[in-house]
Amino acid sequence: EKLAPVLILGTGICMILLMAPLSEPDDKYHYESALMLSNAVMGKKDLGSVEKEYVNYSGLMLHINVNSAFVRVLGDARHPRRANRNLTYLYRVQDGLYMPLAYMPQAIGLAIARKIHLNFSYAYYLGRLFALMAYCIMVCGAIHLMPKKKMLVLMWALFPMVLQQGTSYSYDTMINGLSLLYYAYVMKLAVGDGIEKERKVQWSHMMTAGVLLGLLSPIKFIYFLSVLALLIIPPEKFKSRRDRGLKIGLAVLIAMGMIVVTEFPTIRVLLAGGQLDADVSRYTLATILARPIESVKIILSSIDEQLWTLLQQSIGSALGGLNVFIPDL
Repeated sequence: EKLAPVLILGTGICMILLMAPLSEPDDKYHYESALMLSNAVMGKKDLGSVEKEYVNYSGLMLHINVNSAFVRVLGDARHPRRANRNLTYLYRVQDGLYMPLAYMPQAIGLAIARKIHLNFSYAYYLGRLFALMAYCIMVCGAIHLMPKKKMLVLMWALFPMVLQQGTSYSYDTMINGLSLLYYAYVMKLAVGDGIEKERKVQWSHMMTAGVLLGLLSPIKFIYFLSVLALLIIPPEKFKSRRDRGLKIGLAVLIAMGMIVVTEFPTIRVLLAGGQLDADVSRYTLATILARPIESVKIILSSIDEQLWTLLQQSIGSALGGLNVFIPDL
């Protein structure tokens, strides 16, 4: 447990320095989501208005590391104060306004940078550093909760692709961290080393599991299926079959309630017969309800077409825009 923060922060900072701004998948979209959310963190009423400095992407290229991006960063490093304080407007509605938790660490970093008038590069990297710190806290929490195989959790958290996402503007930072916390807590309840073997699962334990699941699922509703992990808790951990059903039902109810509360604005649009904005994430409960057939097709096609690629990338066959591929053996 003592080794984990050193390894995560050390390798995470290396990963941050390796990846140029906007070079990661969909990085511009996620960055602007966090940028809009930083307006809310700063207490601004106009959430779409930002300084032109922070949307000046000169020298950068989406989804790929290029020399000009690092030249831009090195140039900005010599002049940390922002040059352009004129305002511009981000017209597109971003996920940061629908799922604030998903981008909160990055938004706090950007808000601090904007408050002290740092330039684009300093602000961008400060946001990624806050993402790394949040990821590190969640992973260390999961390692602490895990009753056994703690090193396995650390190894997974340090996989290149996982670490890349943990240091990025993507909502996968929170998804991966919260997933680890949730599954580690379920293992604590199931194995019994975290709570004495003679003790039963209490209502408070299932409330905690429900809250963790309720924090995770609004970001991508597919993760609500993680509720099935509660079934690995042995029946003898409960007073009776009825007790088991009621307590697991409580966790489900809490998680679903948090999802509905989080997505209430968009669900209300559907109930009123309206149409969702095209930029709303495809992975929320509201969009699955609005476009069920399309949502199922996305899930099935991802499994059919991308599963092997994702497995290869999870161990570092390709990282974002680095395009450094491990040769086929």
